[in-house]
Amino acid sequence: RDDPQPFDFIQANDRISYVPYSGCVLDYILHNDTLTDQQKLFYLLADSLSLISSKNNTLHRSVALSSSSWARTLNCSKSEIFSMQKNMEEKGYFIVLRDKNRFGKNKRNVICPTLPDEVFEQLVESPNRFKVSKDKLAGLALTNKRAYLDRTKLFVKINYQLINIIIADQQLALLAKILWLDLYLKYYKRQIKNNPLYKADDNFSFVVCYSELQKSLNCSKASLSKAMNQLSRLGFLTKQRFHVRNDNEDDNLHDKSLWTITLSLPEHYQQQMMEVKPRAVSSSLREVSCGDPYISKITPLLNKDLISNNKDLDYLDSDSKISADFAESSSLSESL
Repeated sequence: RDDPQPFDFIQANDRISYVPYSGCVLDYILHNDTLTDQQKLFYLLADSLSLISSKNNTLHRSVALSSSSWARTLNCSKSEIFSMQKNMEEKGYFIVLRDKNRFGKNKRNVICPTLPDEVFEQLVESPNRFKVSKDKLAGLALTNKRAYLDRTKLFVKINYQLINIIIADQQLALLAKILWLDLYLKYYKRQIKNNPLYKADDNFSFVVCYSELQKSLNCSKASLSKAMNQLSRLGFLTKQRFHVRNDNEDDNLHDKSLWTITLSLPEHYQQQMMEVKPRAVSSSLREVSCGDPYISKITPLLNKDLISNNKDLDYLDSDSKISADFAESSSLSESL
């Protein structure tokens, strides 16, 4: 099989609309050992959709899809969806507003992604994009804590179509999906570190260490190798092994096996990404029109280069409450 052509994800984010996903949240969810791999994917999918569907309501993010829609994307049964919703609600990752029909059966539940208090307290210490006062953190409503991280933390640009491609693929194992998203996060950080102006270069490769991946994803070496080989075989990446020998036993790279990874997508998925409608950017940087309502409404709050270092956004949370019509105003069209 010929290796897939590298896909320029950074350039794609410049062309099409994207989800500005908080890097600290993405990193935490992918490496969280209290959630199953399926629950991690459920959270990332629901959280991304809630960002898109929030429209003008940037404080109270939620998403409402039928259990059959969730099940189809996550490749599981409807009963598993309800079971995961309940379990993740108990763990503090979802607030679920339930709705039943006249026969007492579940209809579309409204899911509000959130985070447990102890997790929020940990992530709030992550680097901010601008100067933020912590005086009013204690008064944040539970549903606002996730949105607070959106507005204040460094974010990763990732298109929703790409998230859906990875999560909904029926051939990839759950660990392979988690691994690919984790590699995307590493790839993105590397690209932005080397290109602070978000301009992609011609080098789409980066180096990873199997032992470090195994530790961070809390999996066996055999499981990691199987997931990596599956991603390679199906065209989601290419990999090349090399060995580093170092006489200094205290060195982190002492006798380690490293891999050069180049992320890509199978050809038919690359075609899908190319067919996504480009977002239209006006002459004014502060006026962006694109397919993702969340981006077009609050772009000035999300783009690091547009925010003053003295900007304080805490006032946005001061008087916010969950309104009675929250479920209705936050629902998402089935077409997404």
